[in-house]
Amino acid sequence: MEPFFVRCLTTLDWRRADLAEPALNAVSTLLGTVLIPLGGILWGPFPDPALRVGTFSIVTGAALFFFMAMFISAGVELWVLWCLCKETAGKRAFRRLTIASGFSIAAVCCSLYL
Repeated sequence: MEPFFVRCLTTLDWRRADLAEPALNAVSTLLGTVLIPLGGILWGPFPDPALRVGTFSIVTGAALFFFMAMFISAGVELWVLWCLCKETAGKRAFRRLTIASGFSIAAVCCSLYL
């Protein structure tokens, strides 16, 4: 599924998109295991005015994980595309890659309950 999004969001051909995808996943996984918990630690002490709940709430934690994972994953993947493939992407590509990451993360979260 992801090579399709990489192909649609970049100027890479299908072959290069297939080759770039494992690198995107590897770097995103390695950096995400550090950046996502670090983001949670930095965000955690502050109450969330949008959800109107205090600190250390399960609702805030779940929403924070999901959205932080989406944005961090998309940012890391765009950075890898820029470094490895010299692809430049704007806000539109970031938004679309964030949505694609959201679908992937939602599938992972759903698979935890199977």
